[in-house]
Amino acid sequence: MPGMGSVEATRHIRGFTKVPVIALTADAVNGMREMFLENRFNDFLTKPIVTVKQNAMLEHCCGDIGYS
Repeated sequence: MPGMGSVEATRHIRGFTKVPVIALTADAVNGMREMFLENRFNDFLTKPIVTVKQNAMLEHCCGDIGYS
């Protein structure tokens, strides 16, 4: 969403729906995963993307709400 960071956009999205939100970032420093989870993201994935991990995470998150 223009003019919003990922945390603010997720807060906005959470006001309307429970659709899964997965953080995708190159910033993999300690504490980032916890920060995203505390801000209502469903999970956290770092770059470079490992396809097997990405697919498992999507199946886990989307399967919970019937999108799989």
